[in-house]
Amino acid sequence: MLRGALRLAVGTVSLATGGWVLRALHGTPAALGAQSSEIRGVAERSPHYHDGVFVNLEPASLNIDTEEQRNILWELISGRAAGRPATDIPLITPEPRAFEAPAGRIAVSWFGHSTALLEIDGYRVLTDPVWSERCSPSDVVGPGRMHPPPVPLDALPALDAIVVSHDHYDHLDTDTIIALARTQWAPFVVPLGVGAHLRDWGIPDERIIELDWNERAQIDELTLICTPARHFSGRFLNRNVTLWASWAIIGPAHRAYFGGDTGYTKSFAEIGQEHGPFDLTLMPVGAYNTVWPDIHMNPEDAVQAHVDVNGGLLVPIHWCTFRLAPHPWAEPIERLLAAAGAANVAVAVPKPGGRVDPTATAEFEPWWRLAEPSRYA
Repeated sequence: MLRGALRLAVGTVSLATGGWVLRALHGTPAALGAQSSEIRGVAERSPHYHDGVFVNLEPASLNIDTEEQRNILWELISGRAAGRPATDIPLITPEPRAFEAPAGRIAVSWFGHSTALLEIDGYRVLTDPVWSERCSPSDVVGPGRMHPPPVPLDALPALDAIVVSHDHYDHLDTDTIIALARTQWAPFVVPLGVGAHLRDWGIPDERIIELDWNERAQIDELTLICTPARHFSGRFLNRNVTLWASWAIIGPAHRAYFGGDTGYTKSFAEIGQEHGPFDLTLMPVGAYNTVWPDIHMNPEDAVQAHVDVNGGLLVPIHWCTFRLAPHPWAEPIERLLAAAGAANVAVAVPKPGGRVDPTATAEFEPWWRLAEPSRYA
């Protein structure tokens, strides 16, 4: 879809706008990351790598014809279907001491989209960090934020690990990674091949841990397990040359599951059996569409995935921050709550910047309705 959308956008540009195009391309070369030739050496050791690409355990289709591309692009550009909130999305600015969960406890702060700070048994794990204004190879065009980051990057506490699910721009952000390399000492724990992007951006080898599905890394008493996902990868024309993953994050006393970005898969039940039960799950619930059902879960899928992995509290991610599909911006949460209620699944929906402690009562106000009064009055 991205490639087709780019062709549509470029096709409308005339010679008179050439200067604008050059500005739009600002930052692109570095953001594209490593070449396939730089990735292949690491990728080839995986049994999930065939004929130069990684493959899903279950086939996942992403076939969108030209007419569907036009319709989706028009809906995204025109803002139909209540695509954006009518008012500012409310934020919580956390105090630094908010991230100081003691050993033997678990909590999570959600910063928007798939970026979260997990506190687990005295360790701190940051997931899919994106602080940039756009999730795009360009500084000028591409999906922009619907809310600012609720906490400055340099205000984060000392981290023990930075976990990345895959190399799409809304999950792997060049500027954020480089800034974290300068301000933190934690290793970057990534799926196979993604390390080549980091090395291309100047991250030293000793700070990169690359794992295949079902491999694990140990950081003191914290275990990070690279678990399967049903998705795809790519930062422009080269697709699936790096691996995509979800993660089981296991401390001495607690367990969390980070879904990253995935379609529904039978792997969830296997992950739950091998690594669960999980005290909390971070499940992607947004950016779904009927033309790509295998690579992005809808809210009902997310509830079933939570049940499959044997989760305790479900905290939704992958919504609210970037508009990546033409559904109403808050629809994922309304659908999620309905499905979770029917399945007797506990859900907490923090504001961006909000912190959730699964041991406390999971009560929250429906703040997204206040940001969209015309629809949810």
